[in-house]
Amino acid sequence: MPTATELAIMYAKREQLRIIIDKAMDIHADCDYKALSKLIAELKQMLEDA
Repeated sequence: MPTATELAIMYAKREQLRIIIDKAMDIHADCDYKALSKLIAELKQMLEDA
């Protein structure tokens, strides 16, 4: 059973990933970079795994 501190850290990491994904998607909306598409997909996978 994770401690309250561990749960807070896990939540914070998930929230940081969401923020990074949102910012990357904003950039991606302005221009179509294949590398950025790949990065967004990898970040979404990290979020699902977290």
